[in-house]
Amino acid sequence: MIIAIFGATGNMMIKSISGILNIDNNIKIRILTRSASSKKVKDLIRKHQNRIEVIEGSINNKSDVEKMVTH
Repeated sequence: MIIAIFGATGNMMIKSISGILNIDNNIKIRILTRSASSKKVKDLIRKHQNRIEVIEGSINNKSDVEKMVTH
């Protein structure tokens, strides 16, 4: 199962992502972030390795949102 999350780099969502991934090893999360190189995103990738997919972009950009749901 893949869960798409928009606005994933806020403190509350970072904790929620970790909690979701701890529930089931078959869950993967796709996040949309303005900066894939931010410390929070890098920390998430390091902690959860191949279970996080990062799409860099903006929720205000239609093509970025389409990548999230069709990628």
